[in-house]
Amino acid sequence: MINIIIFIFFFPASLGLGWQIFHQSELSSQLIALAFFCFCLEQARMAVLDLKLYQQTQSVYQDSRLVQFKLVLIITISVELTGFYTASWQLGLGAIIVLLSQVLFNCFAGIKFNQGEQITIESVTFAEKKLELLADFSGILFMSLWAVNFYSLVIAIAMLIIILIYALVKLANLWQD
Repeated sequence: MINIIIFIFFFPASLGLGWQIFHQSELSSQLIALAFFCFCLEQARMAVLDLKLYQQTQSVYQDSRLVQFKLVLIITISVELTGFYTASWQLGLGAIIVLLSQVLFNCFAGIKFNQGEQITIESVTFAEKKLELLADFSGILFMSLWAVNFYSLVIAIAMLIIILIYALVKLANLWQD
């Protein structure tokens, strides 16, 4: 059921980004649209995974950290969707909103799930997320520079490569679990 709900929310946004890929007049805009189209698909997959892990863990543990995680997750998905939908008509602004949703999640989701024979919850400190936050803020900086047309093609290529590497790392981690 979660798969269907997330699909219903993310699919129109991905269509809007797909439309942007083919209807932008500049190559840098097309590449940013392609990057965020891929990111939209990846974030939809991550939303499903996080929500399913939350449900499975919540049925086993009565942990107050799960309440905060669920709230952060729902807010993050909402902000993310706002960004993806905004990117359908205002690419730069929407991309920045999406990246801000990642900052939100990495700042306030204080746990991670470890999958094994049994799912466990592990606290994660702010300091342990410094690399993720550095990547998030770097993306925001790149998108801000792209939005003001500063080396826009170079930044668009870099963003596409970064997002594809991110998706590949997430998929590789999924296959290892």
